Amino acid sequence: GLLNSLTRLRSTTVLTVVASVVLAIGAAITLANYVVWATQSKRFNSTYESGQLSAELFRFEATLANRFLPGSQTTQDEIELRYQILLNRLTVIEGGETYQAYRQVPQGADEYADIKTAIHAVEARLPQLGDPAVAREVLDTLLPLNSRLLRLASTAQNVLTTRVSESQEVLGKVVFTISIIVAVLVLSGVALVITILRLKQRSDRDARYDSLTGVLNRNGFNIALAELPRGNGPCAIVLLDVDNFKAINDRYGHGAGDAFLVQITQRVSTLMQPSMVLARLGGDEFAIVFCDKTPCAVAEKLCQDVANLLRQPFDVGEAHFNASASMGVALETPGQHESPITLMKNADGALYAAKEAGRACYRFFDPVMREQMLRRHELRQGLFVAQERSEFHLRFQPIVELEDGGTRGFEVLLRWTHPTLGDVPPGEFIPVAESSAQIIAIGRWVIAQGLRVAATWPDDLFISINLSARQFTDVSLVDYVERTLAASNVRPQRVVFEITESVLVHNEAADIIARLRRLGVQVALDDFGTGYAALSYLRRFELDKIKIDKSFIQTHDNDPRNTLVVRAICDLAHQLDLEVIAEGVETTEHVAFVKSLNCRFAQGYLFGRPQPADQCLPSLRSARAIT
Repeated sequence: GLLNSLTRLRSTTVLTVVASVVLAIGAAITLANYVVWATQSKRFNSTYESGQLSAELFRFEATLANRFLPGSQTTQDEIELRYQILLNRLTVIEGGETYQAYRQVPQGADEYADIKTAIHAVEARLPQLGDPAVAREVLDTLLPLNSRLLRLASTAQNVLTTRVSESQEVLGKVVFTISIIVAVLVLSGVALVITILRLKQRSDRDARYDSLTGVLNRNGFNIALAELPRGNGPCAIVLLDVDNFKAINDRYGHGAGDAFLVQITQRVSTLMQPSMVLARLGGDEFAIVFCDKTPCAVAEKLCQDVANLLRQPFDVGEAHFNASASMGVALETPGQHESPITLMKNADGALYAAKEAGRACYRFFDPVMREQMLRRHELRQGLFVAQERSEFHLRFQPIVELEDGGTRGFEVLLRWTHPTLGDVPPGEFIPVAESSAQIIAIGRWVIAQGLRVAATWPDDLFISINLSARQFTDVSLVDYVERTLAASNVRPQRVVFEITESVLVHNEAADIIARLRRLGVQVALDDFGTGYAALSYLRRFELDKIKIDKSFIQTHDNDPRNTLVVRAICDLAHQLDLEVIAEGVETTEHVAFVKSLNCRFAQGYLFGRPQPADQCLPSLRSARAIT
């Protein structure tokens, strides 16, 4: 709709410019013709008026002379009528250009005044013109005026001719100037039309193509999708989402992120066949659509080729890194022309499944995914009102000290009971909350409620609260923590905030962590060992504790390398004066293993499952029998 409106506006502008140029040319020609006519008319009018005065004078004289011829029927009334006509001619001349011309002739004004005086002198003798002697005297006075009047008219005509010539010369300059102006208008109009057409072409391109990568954008992709020829077979859509792109942006800057996207586009473009269409839908999300007789095989090979290309190192300025992508594939059912909207929804569901599977992989759409998409939508809607409806509640899992088995603190765990879906696992609704930024409000509620509960505990018990990566985008996070600590009257030293490695890729992470620690709270790195650069994080960030991921604890007896990894982590932590908490301790064998590593704290089902707040204090008991 907007593009059509712009197109109509441009067309109207072009027509307006063309019409204006045509009108300007027409106006110039009309003006020139008018000026020519006006100057010519002046010359013609002057000649005509002078001639008419001379002719009327002659007619008066002839009428007067004719009265005395034998058999003449000329009456006194005719003579007086002719005289009045003669006077009228004098009045006409004095009100026009002819009199002005007379005045420009040397002594022309005096000559005309004498002629006028002589003619007006006749008026007093009109009643006596019946006397031949008086008539002869009048004729003797008037007859010489004819030659004088003709000489004056001739001289005035020369003056007018000169003036007309001068006017025509000025007219020539005016016409030339107008011609130049018209030519400039025409050229400007043509240039404007060309500019508008070029802008239209550029606007049309900008409306369909991504300015950064040069491939189609979302709008262009939708148009291509609707116009895709389906004679080659069923269609397939591949959605590609770069893994952890935000981390790259945050760590290396948006300029590096843009250069990275350009390189990805260039690499993927090398895989495009003539029948394939590549588009960047926005951010780090790309789409590929094609039709083929064997779309499944082509799509699978395409996903594998894309994955292989992304594994090759990227060089962006001084940064060097590898990349991966999650991909979702939707195939059109043979014989059925599914709508583009349906295919896109299916591909999006498959993409989400790939992300859920751990990223760096691809998934084909399955009808089950549609149900999963509907469930995610239901969860997202439910999260908006869950806090208002008091559907959230907290559970607390004990963290014990292995030396004596005593409980030293509790980790706060969020739970959600949906009115129709029942208990929703945190691993299901937390990612949904993070994807829609609802986690910020939910996280604040957890902090406030957790500290309220901790205020009822003995002063030597700490509380451990999880912060998500999305919460680190909350610019007022530290201020909120400070206010809530003061309101709850809980000593900051009793509070531990757990973060994951995904938090540390934020540019502001180091500053936020430092500000939190200045409040007096502690910061623990959760799920340690599952990321790609955990050891470097220990050096770069101010931390107080690390929590070894349960995968290392629960598989140590199956993979000896895990024992080496955990031992190295503990040794490094001790050297950095960091406390170590082992997660996922569920058996006495696990206890023996972590004790052998000089791990001080442990957490797991062996010591207690997550429990309501009112059961925390009764459960405070020695676990020496277990440890």
